Amino acid sequence: MSPRQRIERAVHRAGAPVRTPLALRRHLRGGGNPRLNLGCGGALPAGWLNTDRHPAQGAAHLDVTRRFPLPGGRLSHVLCEHVIEHVTLEQGRAMLRECARVLRPGGRVRVSTPDLARVVALVSSGDDATAARYRDWAARAFCAGSVGSPSALVVNHAFRGWGHRFLYDEETLARALRDAGFADVRRHPYRHSDDAAFQGIEGQGIDPVGHEMRGFETLALEATRSW
Repeated sequence: MSPRQRIERAVHRAGAPVRTPLALRRHLRGGGNPRLNLGCGGALPAGWLNTDRHPAQGAAHLDVTRRFPLPGGRLSHVLCEHVIEHVTLEQGRAMLRECARVLRPGGRVRVSTPDLARVVALVSSGDDATAARYRDWAARAFCAGSVGSPSALVVNHAFRGWGHRFLYDEETLARALRDAGFADVRRHPYRHSDDAAFQGIEGQGIDPVGHEMRGFETLALEATRSW
């Protein structure tokens, strides 16, 4: 048994987070269409190199604010599910450039993030029943005990909660993708895609109510590496 094989076996036995270079080698050796999941949290979809800055067991360490420790032009898909809002606008644009670099020509990225337009519209949504359900649900789930109107509490929490740094509208995110080297930028409904790799990929482990609420708030764009 080689030293590398002994290390891999020890990592698996220990159940420890898998470090990126080791996980990368194993993932790329699988051939086919290697896929990268950024900011996975506790969601570890099969067939993906699942990464996070603070990785759970079975995930690899990757800091999206730095150059990815990955070779260029090797991956078929990159998923960025509710991660870009946790970094600054400049860091988010750099992250998308890294996504383009590691994708092969024709590779695809999917970026999902809170929709700024949906968030700010909560203060004037009127009789929109879905918006009202979202506002009431979010106020109970995230703002319990706070004093103020549900709209004000939920909108402020969307900007400041969970370490959010920048919320995107569709125009700003689409521009960032095109500037990073992507083309054919298209919006898709939450959990729906015409690419089988992305179909149903979001919201792993979320209950039906959570899916409805996440679907309301989410802006999801897909794009293709153009060079």
